[in-house]
Amino acid sequence: SETVWVFWLQRFTRLEPALIACIAITLIVVAALVLPGREVSSLDGLINTSWVTLFVQTPLVDGASWSLLAEAKFYFVFGLIFYLWPNRVLVLFTSFTVLGAIAYFPGLWRDHQALIFPFKGIAMPYFLFPYSLFFLMGIAARRSTRTVQTVVTAACLMVVVKLWGGSAFSDWVIALSIVGVIGVQLRDIKIWRSVSYIGLISYPLYLLHQNV
Repeated sequence: SETVWVFWLQRFTRLEPALIACIAITLIVVAALVLPGREVSSLDGLINTSWVTLFVQTPLVDGASWSLLAEAKFYFVFGLIFYLWPNRVLVLFTSFTVLGAIAYFPGLWRDHQALIFPFKGIAMPYFLFPYSLFFLMGIAARRSTRTVQTVVTAACLMVVVKLWGGSAFSDWVIALSIVGVIGVQLRDIKIWRSVSYIGLISYPLYLLHQNV
């Protein structure tokens, strides 16, 4: 994209049509099947489509939408970083992630009610931590030398172990992170059309998976 405004517009037009369709489908299905505890009003559905949920605590039509709100914040933050300082993207996003870690581990302002996104604290609502670790690994894999990629990936995975210990969950996170880093590096690999199709439909399927 030539400008950050075009970048934001392209991201919005990629997300919004499927979001509207999936919200409508979910409202209809939940009402028709009478799923206890999952009903939301049509007004809440309309608010969900407008992204006001980033600033106002409104029931989500599908609980999976929480990550969509984090994605929107990432596009805003990373868009600014990339277009204001394109030659320092990795350094700046590393600093952004480190600030999140500094806030997360000591529990700074743990009870702070975030002004954006309905979570308390400052690490997740403002710095996307710990999810920023995975964005950081991808950025390093795309825009740095093999040595830097290795150092950044190793450092992020060490933090993953500290976060989730030696659990099966952390093992899966580490394995998928490594596969993801390798995948980002394989820019010219040919992907089967059926796999590409699954990738294209995975976003609306994700938006439907928790209720429908």
